[in-house]
Amino acid sequence: MSLAKQNIIVSVLVFFVFVLLGIYLPVVLERTQGGKQTMDMSIVKNDCDVTREYCRAEVDGKAVRFMIHGPIHYLQHFDYDLSLSGFAPNAVERVMVEFDMLDMQMGLNRYTPQAAEDDQTWAGVAVLPVCVSGRKDWRVTLVLETGEGSYRGRFDFVVEP
Repeated sequence: MSLAKQNIIVSVLVFFVFVLLGIYLPVVLERTQGGKQTMDMSIVKNDCDVTREYCRAEVDGKAVRFMIHGPIHYLQHFDYDLSLSGFAPNAVERVMVEFDMLDMQMGLNRYTPQAAEDDQTWAGVAVLPVCVSGRKDWRVTLVLETGEGSYRGRFDFVVEP
């Protein structure tokens, strides 16, 4: 086999290794967080609409309540807030609010709300991009990072036309 063919084969193999690392490494890192555990919180009321009421997710005595205020329209700012219960004071080091669609790549829509002085209430502002397919179904994922690991709660909602 010629040297040129060997170089092409090695280049293709290296490319595929990097592609696989790019796909699986973020998933592995998100799950393990350096040995820390990610715990999924269960939604308490399945038909809860975060655009109309506070919805609650919980696990092991720890809970988060979340609400989006006002109707949501694409490319327009909206307010949201969340409150925690069952967490020790200052246990939650960081909160991230991520918006995405199932089976549709909408880019990175991650926001970091600001904590109130009580350390149990967080609030922020977000804006959603337009989905060119016309879909309006979204999911918000709340990620609560603590020294023990992360807690994750998910709620589905619909954007107003």
